[in-house]
Amino acid sequence: MTLSRRHGHAHPIKSPHETLLNQQHIITANHQLSSYEQLLSQHQHTQIFPRSSQPPDPSTMANSVSGVAVSEECVKVFQELRAERKHRFVVYKMDDDADAQQVVVDKVGGLEASFDDLAAAMPADDCRYAVYDLDFVSEDSAGDTPRSKIFFIHWSPEAADSRSKMVYASSTEGLKKELDGVQIDVQATDASELTLDILKDYTT
Repeated sequence: MTLSRRHGHAHPIKSPHETLLNQQHIITANHQLSSYEQLLSQHQHTQIFPRSSQPPDPSTMANSVSGVAVSEECVKVFQELRAERKHRFVVYKMDDDADAQQVVVDKVGGLEASFDDLAAAMPADDCRYAVYDLDFVSEDSAGDTPRSKIFFIHWSPEAADSRSKMVYASSTEGLKKELDGVQIDVQATDASELTLDILKDYTT
């Protein structure tokens, strides 16, 4: 007598050895998934910054462009010039003697100081930054109106060291961001480019 099969495909019968291998694969896959979940959990709880790292010193503001910091005094004296009108100009320089290179106040000119005093404060062989508060009279429909503008001056003479020029140039934007209220930028490489008449041209 011949036995007939039902319509459809018969499923092959797996040997005990094949069944054991499949169970081992499932156990290995579950173990790998568990390890991955543990690593993921550890990563989610890992801090971006080490626990030992200290918060930034509030006395300085980091310059993201060059890594040079700006001392708190720089901002303080600038606010005295802008808001309190205590100074006519402020000259800034790089301080290489500190533990970390930073911009510091070099010289301050009182309200009685002239632009010639500012020009004389600029060294012939090194770079500097400066802010100058220029008073002028503007002619409009109401007549002559007293006004003022604050200039940011980047002094970079040809005789300055190339490294100094590079550091000052790369740190300019970082300092300007801290000196909120600067209105006009002026760059000068020699005395002919640093005159009161050039500043006045920006007011017309």
